[in-house]
Amino acid sequence: MKTIDDYIDLAIAKRNYKSDRQLGVALGFKSNTVNQWRTKRAWPSDEAMVRLADLCFEEKEQALLDLNIWRTQGKAREYYKHISEQLQKMAVVFLLIVSVFLPAQVKADEQTMYNTSTDLPLYILCDKLDIWCGGPIAHIL
Repeated sequence: MKTIDDYIDLAIAKRNYKSDRQLGVALGFKSNTVNQWRTKRAWPSDEAMVRLADLCFEEKEQALLDLNIWRTQGKAREYYKHISEQLQKMAVVFLLIVSVFLPAQVKADEQTMYNTSTDLPLYILCDKLDIWCGGPIAHIL
């Protein structure tokens, strides 16, 4: 799990900002809001966290989960951590399944459709991923 400082530092580095204040201006703030996040006197709103994740090219969903872990107290914090860990494990399992089973199925389809051993056309791969993902994946490519 990243910290708020990690997100701030990533955004500053990736956008070549010179300071927390410059990042704050890019996020639409006029005061020392980013410094308050660093010192844990305040947490970003959900919308500000999404904008921060966008500036540092991080997954917005994970950033929102991290934010809820940071600002939640007590037992609920452990539940958020558990949710985050489970989602990460599920993503790894999904990638393993896709990397093992999808190439074999695509190769079989390629030989059936084309009866050739040439490289797989991209549109066949997209078609197979549509089935695995449950819908069009054109927005991903």
